[in-house]
Amino acid sequence: MKYKPFKAQLFIGDTLAAILARVKKFGRDEAAVLGRPVNSGIDYSGLKREQNCPVLPIHMGSYRENKSITFLIEGHPYWQFFEFGAFEFEGRQLMYCWPSSYSGRQCFVSNDGELFDYFTAHMGGIETQKRPMEFKEQQLANGGRTYTLKTELPSGETFEVYLESGGKPAGVRRGMVPYDNHSLDKGLIVGAIKGKGWLCSQDKSWIKINGIKHGFGKAVKLLPLIVIGELDVVFGGVMNYDRRAKRSDDTFFITNMANGSKIEYKIIKDNEQTEYINTGPLHETRIKTRSVGKAEEIYEITNLFAGKETLSIKFNPSLPDLRYPFKESYVGRFSLSAGFIKGLVIGSVQAKHLGQFIVFDFLPEKPRVAKQRTMQMSIHFTGNEEYQIRSQIFPS
Repeated sequence: MKYKPFKAQLFIGDTLAAILARVKKFGRDEAAVLGRPVNSGIDYSGLKREQNCPVLPIHMGSYRENKSITFLIEGHPYWQFFEFGAFEFEGRQLMYCWPSSYSGRQCFVSNDGELFDYFTAHMGGIETQKRPMEFKEQQLANGGRTYTLKTELPSGETFEVYLESGGKPAGVRRGMVPYDNHSLDKGLIVGAIKGKGWLCSQDKSWIKINGIKHGFGKAVKLLPLIVIGELDVVFGGVMNYDRRAKRSDDTFFITNMANGSKIEYKIIKDNEQTEYINTGPLHETRIKTRSVGKAEEIYEITNLFAGKETLSIKFNPSLPDLRYPFKESYVGRFSLSAGFIKGLVIGSVQAKHLGQFIVFDFLPEKPRVAKQRTMQMSIHFTGNEEYQIRSQIFPS
């Protein structure tokens, strides 16, 4: 598949999304999409469990921000798109940025150790780097605002941004399913924004790369440069990367096979329900299952970041317990929500045992752009307490 460059795709798409947000309702009624909750219908009687480590075919990563700046970089031959985000958490401001290249390479950059560690482990194959970063905001006498950002690009150049806004802020409330270069091999990314946004003056704003000043050119005029404050932004999705899982007592670890980072889940049993919980300084993930005999079927996964729910995905019928060698083909529905927008993406999931492998298909259906992130996971048991998952995106 040939991917269009950012200039032709991202900003036109965002402009249309902003217009549609005024007239179109995002999201869907999850109950109407999924129907009455039911089990998978798999007959586990007579089946011997082949694996002790819980099999989690889907991994979600997510994050939040309260301030966001996005623009095209003028004057650089490699880096083109730049996004900055910041949020308040436990009395401190955490900051990060996302430079993206013409070819689709994306890198997460932060000066905060906890945030860096979270992205390294939870956001799949996205490249991560630590770089110095400063951000200042100032209120002007005329009611406008100025924003100054200083950091380094992943390639080492110093990078400084000065933005000046004026006038009244515009209300923003919309859902997003990006399908452009920045996530072409990373997974199905979704987002939701609500709050107030300010347009910046393109004549007064500038960037500096290695001390050389550049203005904002014609390409940015497709979408006026936007600085957003006083809002809630959530981003994340179903991540596409190869991983290995291994159990030890009431805990199991998922290892990113590309960088060796680990995610630890604790197994909490309570009557007819079992939860797999991963908790860190900034986040919490809960994978909820219900008992079907001795089997455990996943019906919901939720992510919290900086104290608020960011993503959730629900399945109906619930996902079968893939540790059992069932012969039936499983087909179910899913509803993926981002923050306050429920049912932002809907589609189907399928699972089937094929000898030594289990094939799990994640098939987004609506909105149409989500079909660009169809995924297939191949699960291979390498021992009684461990397995590997290899995943791949198949744009449809």
